[in-house]
Amino acid sequence: MVTPLTEAEAARIVEAEKLIATDIDWTISNGSFAKFKVDVDSKENWNLTIYGTAGLLVPKQSFSLVKDATLHVRRLCVNNRHANKKPDDNRLLMTTHLHVWKDGCRDRFAVETGSLAGSDPGLAFSEFCDLVGVQFSGTLGALPAITSPLSL
Repeated sequence: MVTPLTEAEAARIVEAEKLIATDIDWTISNGSFAKFKVDVDSKENWNLTIYGTAGLLVPKQSFSLVKDATLHVRRLCVNNRHANKKPDDNRLLMTTHLHVWKDGCRDRFAVETGSLAGSDPGLAFSEFCDLVGVQFSGTLGALPAITSPLSL
């Protein structure tokens, strides 16, 4: 059974030492997106995973640090459009923003990051690792090429 995540525990997870010591390769998903999944090691033995997705036709990515396969501790969205809870209730549209676990709204709370990553998935992943305190000592592979034309 998954124990509910609290804001305090999410902050402890982000602050703790975490490591990914393996290379990461993207796989094609749904034809126009690539994805990866990698386990994250920690001294506390939390069940942590990072999921990544990237558009192959559009310059957007997302990276999520997830506990127990369902609880999004933090999620970075690059050039992604969707409604998010913010302190002023405005929407973040096509901006780079970080979802932060809050007790009142779980992972729907988001703040703009002032990201420098742009549309480069490697830079965005590196920035995400910095934001969530993960030391990454492997390499992130290049996005795969689309092998067949898409029908419009």
